[in-house]
Amino acid sequence: MTTYYIEENLLSARVRAFVKDEEDRPVFLLVGSWGVKGDCLSINNLDDKRLAKVVQTSYSPNPKFDLYDDEKKVGSLRRVFSLKRDRYWVSKLKWLATGENRYKHYKISYFGSDICTAGLIRKNNKTYFKIVIPDEENAPIAICVLAILDYWVRKHVKLEELSINTPVLLQPLMNKCEDLKD
Repeated sequence: MTTYYIEENLLSARVRAFVKDEEDRPVFLLVGSWGVKGDCLSINNLDDKRLAKVVQTSYSPNPKFDLYDDEKKVGSLRRVFSLKRDRYWVSKLKWLATGENRYKHYKISYFGSDICTAGLIRKNNKTYFKIVIPDEENAPIAICVLAILDYWVRKHVKLEELSINTPVLLQPLMNKCEDLKD
């Protein structure tokens, strides 16, 4: 069982970020960007060899991402409709990824057995994702999937903030209605 850490605000950010081990040593480098069809996020080792990548192949309410392990396509990830939490299905690998949006707790499983779990912790006065992966071989692909989950949680939180914090000015709307009546 291997444990990794990455700063909370860096998991799905558009910056280079290190994924570190329990001794705070860098293990992987996370590089890429999101939001547009064709965007790519990759996990590299410290020798800059790409271990895994995820490519956004569609940009829609139901986005699709292709996952690659060492340049070989190992599956596609699609969002599954759910009211309570984000759910994603990774075809070929048959992984189910779920996210507790409010608490930023994520889990990836394969028919009941854990592939990965991640949640927030405080460490050295910063907030980190603690990522626990029982089989180290799954780490690069699992971290790619976690980055997608976190990206979607962040995107929905921003949309909710916009809808809550954006004031609707009724007077200009009422003036327009009056103009239309004339």
